[in-house]
Amino acid sequence: ADNQQLYDQRADQKPIIESGSDNSKVCSSDYIKSLYTVQKTLGSGTYGQVMLGIRNADHKMATIKTIPKKKLCKEFWNNEEERPNEIVCLAKLNNEHIIKYIESFESPDAFYIITEYFPDATDLFQYVDEHPHMEEYVASSIFKQIVEAVKHCHDNQIVHRDLKEENILIDAKGNIKLIDFGSATFCPPAHKFNIFFGTMEYASPEILTGKPYLGYENDIWALGIILYALLYSEYPFPDVDETIQGNIKPPFACTSESFALIKMLLHPVPEKRPNCSVILQHEWVSANYV
Repeated sequence: ADNQQLYDQRADQKPIIESGSDNSKVCSSDYIKSLYTVQKTLGSGTYGQVMLGIRNADHKMATIKTIPKKKLCKEFWNNEEERPNEIVCLAKLNNEHIIKYIESFESPDAFYIITEYFPDATDLFQYVDEHPHMEEYVASSIFKQIVEAVKHCHDNQIVHRDLKEENILIDAKGNIKLIDFGSATFCPPAHKFNIFFGTMEYASPEILTGKPYLGYENDIWALGIILYALLYSEYPFPDVDETIQGNIKPPFACTSESFALIKMLLHPVPEKRPNCSVILQHEWVSANYV
C-alpha cells in the first residue's frame, strides 16, 4: 500500500453516533466554562484543540482538550464505555511519565478531556532541534523515561499508535511526559490492526507494505525512530523503500551499544523486536550509558 492509500483508508472512517452516554456527564459548554477559565490555545490538530485553563475552584492550571463529536470515528470509540478511547485509556493509566488524567465532560457537540498542565515544557521535536547531537547519557536518560511510559501502557494492554517526538513533552530538568492518546486503544495480545493511525515518518515496514500490523510491535518501531532522532537529530530512512528494507545508515558513529539497540528496535520483522521490559534491561538504557 502506498502513502495515498493509507491516507484514503483514514478518510473513509465514519463518524460515531452523536448521542449522550451513561459514563460521561452530559452538560452544556457553559457549565464547563463555569468550572474552567480558558487562558490561551496551546495547539490544535486533526481531531481537536488543546487549551490552557484555570480551574475556578482552586485556581490550579490544567490542560483542556476539546474533541468535536463530528470528528470522532468508530476506531476511536469505546463501545463498552460509550466514550472515546482516549478518555478510557487515560483514566486507566497512572505513571509519572504519562500526562495525568483529571476528569472529562460531554456536551451535546463535544467531549472535553482535562489533564494536568506540565509547565515550562516543550515537545521533544523542538528540544532535539535545539540540542542536536546530544550526549549519549542525556539521550539515554530521556529514552528510558519514554520506554517506561510505553511499558506502563503495554502492561495495561494499551497501545499508543502515534508515538513521536511531538507527542512527548520535556521540561528544563529533562523530565518527560507522554501525551496525546487520541489514537490509543486497548489491544489484546497478538491482535492485529488493519487501519493505520499515526505519522508516516514513524510507520513500520508492515504498515507501509499494507499488511495487518501488531500494535505493540509497531509502538516499538516508533521508539526506534525516536531513539535515532535523539542521537542523530534526523530520521533514519530517507524513503519508503529504505524503511521496508530496514537499511540503517547513520550519518556518524555513536557507541556500538546504542547502535545495537537501534537495530533491535528497527528490526524489519516485527516479532523480532524487543518488548519494553527487554529494552529497559539493555545496558545502554539501564546504565545511562556514556
